Amino acid sequence: MYEAYTNEEIVFKLPIEASSITCYASKEKLFIGSRQGHLITCNQAVEVQGTSKHHYEYQVCRTFERRPIVELQVFTMPLNLTRLYTSSQNIRRFRHFLTFWSRTKFCELCEVDTFVPINLQENAQVIVWCEPNILILAVKGACQFWNIELLHKNEFIDEKDFEPAKRPRLLELIRTGSSESAPLVVFLLKKTIVGICREGSVVDFYEPKTGKITNDFSSCKFSDQVLSLVYHHPYLVGILPKNLLEVRFQYYVWAAEEPSMPPMKKQFELAAQLSASSTQQIAIQRQLATKYFFERKFSKCFEIHTELKTDVLLVLNLFPFFIPEKYVAVLTRYPQAELQTFEVSLENIAENERKFATQALIQYLVARRAEQIALVNQHYLDYNSGNKARTLCTNELKRHEASLELIDTVLLKCYIKANPSMAKSLLRTKNCCCIVSEAEKDLNQYGLFEELLILYEKKKMYRKYLELLQREVKKHESFGIKDIANFLRRLKRDQISLVLEFSAPILFESVELGVQIFTSSTDDRETDLKQRAENDPRVKFDREMVLQFLKKECVQAVIPYLEHVIYKWNDERPRFHEELLEQYVMQKIDPYYSVENASNLIGDDENLMEESAIIMGRLGQHLDVLKIYTEILMDFNGAERHCQTYYDEKNASTHNEKRIETELRRKPNITEALKLFKRHPTKINTVGAFAIIPPSTLFNRICEALKALFETSNNQLASTNLIVSLTNLLIQRNKKRLKELKRQRISITESAECSLCKKRIMNSAFIRNRDHSFSHFFCYKNRMEKNERKEESDGFITPTVLEQRRVEEIVVKQKREWTRTHGMHLQNKSHVDYILACLEGLPKSYSGMDASRSWFCYWGLHALRLLGHKPGKALQNGIVSFLASCQTEDGGYGGGPGQMAHLATTYASVMSLITIGTDEALSSINLKTLNFFIHSMRQPNGSFTIHKGGESDVRAVYCALAVANICGLPVQDQLFEETASWLTRCQTYEGGFGGEPNCEAHSGYTFCGLAGLALLRKLHLVNIDAALKWLVNRQMTFEGGFQGRANKLVDGCYSYWNAACFSAWECFDPDQTKPFRKLFDTAALQSYVLEACQAPSGGLRDKPDKNPDLYHTCYTLSGLSTSQFYSSTKDEVLGGKRNIVETVHPIYNIHIDAYARALRYFES
Repeated sequence: MYEAYTNEEIVFKLPIEASSITCYASKEKLFIGSRQGHLITCNQAVEVQGTSKHHYEYQVCRTFERRPIVELQVFTMPLNLTRLYTSSQNIRRFRHFLTFWSRTKFCELCEVDTFVPINLQENAQVIVWCEPNILILAVKGACQFWNIELLHKNEFIDEKDFEPAKRPRLLELIRTGSSESAPLVVFLLKKTIVGICREGSVVDFYEPKTGKITNDFSSCKFSDQVLSLVYHHPYLVGILPKNLLEVRFQYYVWAAEEPSMPPMKKQFELAAQLSASSTQQIAIQRQLATKYFFERKFSKCFEIHTELKTDVLLVLNLFPFFIPEKYVAVLTRYPQAELQTFEVSLENIAENERKFATQALIQYLVARRAEQIALVNQHYLDYNSGNKARTLCTNELKRHEASLELIDTVLLKCYIKANPSMAKSLLRTKNCCCIVSEAEKDLNQYGLFEELLILYEKKKMYRKYLELLQREVKKHESFGIKDIANFLRRLKRDQISLVLEFSAPILFESVELGVQIFTSSTDDRETDLKQRAENDPRVKFDREMVLQFLKKECVQAVIPYLEHVIYKWNDERPRFHEELLEQYVMQKIDPYYSVENASNLIGDDENLMEESAIIMGRLGQHLDVLKIYTEILMDFNGAERHCQTYYDEKNASTHNEKRIETELRRKPNITEALKLFKRHPTKINTVGAFAIIPPSTLFNRICEALKALFETSNNQLASTNLIVSLTNLLIQRNKKRLKELKRQRISITESAECSLCKKRIMNSAFIRNRDHSFSHFFCYKNRMEKNERKEESDGFITPTVLEQRRVEEIVVKQKREWTRTHGMHLQNKSHVDYILACLEGLPKSYSGMDASRSWFCYWGLHALRLLGHKPGKALQNGIVSFLASCQTEDGGYGGGPGQMAHLATTYASVMSLITIGTDEALSSINLKTLNFFIHSMRQPNGSFTIHKGGESDVRAVYCALAVANICGLPVQDQLFEETASWLTRCQTYEGGFGGEPNCEAHSGYTFCGLAGLALLRKLHLVNIDAALKWLVNRQMTFEGGFQGRANKLVDGCYSYWNAACFSAWECFDPDQTKPFRKLFDTAALQSYVLEACQAPSGGLRDKPDKNPDLYHTCYTLSGLSTSQFYSSTKDEVLGGKRNIVETVHPIYNIHIDAYARALRYFES
């Protein structure tokens, strides 16, 4: 322990008998009062060189008082001098800084020209001045807190002359127990609290302004009765009987008899207050901050570092995983001893506590960022205003900018971890200085593409922005070519090359949207202005460059662009007008104009020969067109383009042959003719073409043309032979398949029914479906035609129709491939391995589902139970322990430790524990608090909110009912009163149930509504015919699975949500006299689950083009179980006995044995 105090003689052989003592610390004076009324003033004299002891001098005032001085106090007021008067005028002022108090019943306080009278009911024995207007008087058995309003007058004012509102006011009266003596009172100046000693040895602490006990400090208890008490920062010093001096600091005690100096045991608060040098104090404060960090007091930790202005990089050593790679090497520049202060292991810190630490770090970084930004901004303001004397030097500016870079980079990492929505705000700030490579890596890792786009835009990395946007357009519905076009519009003219490069794909998709990129001006007034120079900054893009680009990439966009340039921007340059006229006249891209009128418009103008050739081509006068190109315009490339445009395979060689004949008729141009033949050898009649060539032509001139002919013919022959071989192979395979099919025997009896019309097959033509059911050929054909008419009934193909066709194609392909490689078998082992891998540790892509961790436990455990696999004890105990940490004080369960209680996650947690089924698991459910939580979620209309302050829907009602029923909670009528009525209002006109009244019907909500009413035994309130009709129509005819809503795609999870509704109705049907009715095609559903939903690597999925996950694995297996045990017919199980899964309860979606075990346990 520390050497708190040591003995030192100040004065000895006093000429008086001391009765009271006090000191005035700021003046370094000691005052001693005597019973004779004398006063001794002690001053420390100048130290004598060569001696280590202090020397003190004292003076005696023998006329200070005529009575014994029993209490002596010094008051330091905000002004100057404090004096205290009584009615007997027995108080003296001493040297303009001291005021004395004696026992009195009526007194006045004055401070220079300030007079305040106080009326006391009892004799005051102790006075303590705490605040500028708070006075504490100690009387027998009590302590009084007075509020004093100081009045400034030039003369003494009698008590009767004071205004009532300005009289001293008693704030609080505190009884201290003993009525024989006044309590000891001490004011802790540094902590701004008052200590009052009660019961002789216990010191309680109070707020001086209110007189109420404070919660920041606990009571301090001395080892014996305290005779006198004083506060000497940071100690509380008390005089005890038997001449003992006891010193206390919070919970530590030292006695004056033990002045040894033992080693410090991490008492950093005390050490920081006692340290003498600033360097030593900083080191101790940092250790104190680290101690607070270990104690999870993160805010206090960062407050200390903010006050000390510790380097941000040192503070970040508490979070080494946040430090950017660029700054890891910088840490080596710090002394090792300094770095060790910040070395903290985060392995033992829970995940939710890490979140609190990250939140505290965010607040610290935001504050430090504001400081750095203010300094840097002020520097540039001074620099721009010419006040260079106040600017920072180069090194200081670089240091602040580097610190800002570090803060922004780490702050972005924190936001991504704790609050991703704030990352956008940080990246949008004008002076965000984060390291691009680090930010890019982190944002990519967590899939925050919108934030990554903001980063690229702010850093002017436009190419990366556009490349990312192009990639994401193909993946996400949230991005489209409109986003690319809008961004290209915002670019400036110096980015014209980038605009042209990335606008080409947009022009290909939408000409109108592509043209808008170049016609949207930064200056709207441009429509009212005449021609501008190309270097005018108000002209966004170089129009000539844009025109050439459009002519090359998208001719259809030339006319709209030129029309905008000429008619909207009033550009009068002849170049654009001539080009627009040429486009109008040529009309190369418009096949719908009147050719005759265009021919009359052109006439015989020799300047429009090319336009005349285009019109003649439309009229079929190809020979005349070739004459114009080869004889008048001498444009052989134009003639070739014309032949390519009008080339017809049925009349393969006509045009090119005529062109060669034309070229050789008047003035032979053998060179051009052979070039044409070389480029298009297969499109020209070889015999006819060579017959036109003059016989005098040398063979070496036609040799290259013949080589091209032979090579092309050889390639065509090889391609044809390959196609023939593949076709023969396919024919042989189909013959073999047909032969195998013919050998198969199909047993059909008289009782065999058509799966479509439900009539007997008898002697009609029939087909056998993949699920081994039969259908009339006529019924099958009608169904296919009906589906086609249904898809195309509106006269056009919608995106929904296209998507449905795509899904059907991939389902057929997947079923064929799966049956060929795996057969119709459930891959039990692969699914078990997949589920166990997920339960042991999920990949980072699941980090966004942190609030669903209890759901992962339920999905995994239930799926394992359906597959007949029992998880190991270690896994079971780990899940039980984890779910226990998710249970809140309110009684419900959150998605993870420290998260808000939620009815959905409460359902998942309870069903997980019931699925485990051990006594430890079931006993961990606190039924009392769980019952309280469910009651707290109830609403007056009978519904339940999903969480505190959340929405009400049928999911919450189902979860509350399921948990309450299976746990055997005392479900009074008033808890679920009006609930059945509210549920029935959720049924829509279609027959299904919506999430709440007047919402669209959905399979998941329909299950929750029907299951909830079944648990309430109120199914008779439902329009069951409409509900069953809606559910039956959700089964997809082609795929065999279920959809969740009308006009939606098939999804594996609805295998349970829909099929369980039929089972629930059969089990809880109020009219049990009805015969069993098979309401859905169980074989088709099993076929879809087994052939389309199984992933080769394990796990089940939504549809073949999706990835497997725990959610779909759980509910798809539940649907498979429901379809297998829907009726007692044995042939309902496709693939044989190896495909049979465990029985599931249709209401609770847990194993039937786990349900029975839970009922027995909670009933007992």
